[in-house]
Amino acid sequence: MAISHQKLYQTHQVSCSGGIRLGSNGQVVLITSEESVYQDELTPCKNECLFRAQGLVGDQSWTNPRNSRFRDLLLSGGSVPLYEKVAVNQYELLGSYYLNGDIYTTTEPGEDGIDRTVFVFPLHRVIKS
Repeated sequence: MAISHQKLYQTHQVSCSGGIRLGSNGQVVLITSEESVYQDELTPCKNECLFRAQGLVGDQSWTNPRNSRFRDLLLSGGSVPLYEKVAVNQYELLGSYYLNGDIYTTTEPGEDGIDRTVFVFPLHRVIKS
């Protein structure tokens, strides 16, 4: 079931934009979309996701607070909710995801068409038994 942007904000108390959304309470929420300029990759069953850090031009950096907070939360063993944007103002919760392997870098074109270094987070969905 999809929820609105307003409901997403009210539920998690996080920032209103971006693929990595931070809350003042330490909460981190991820947003992915097929229409995103980031090249996030979801498996067909959506149990695995290769999620890109934030930064569209130039090399991505850990000095970006969204990237560093996301990294630190996952490296401490935490998990994050991942939503998929399914339509304008509509988000579907895919589940809670944790880091499943080492964060790595790859080279991808930036929004300006120039190649840059991108951080990739291999994520796995928490399966409830």
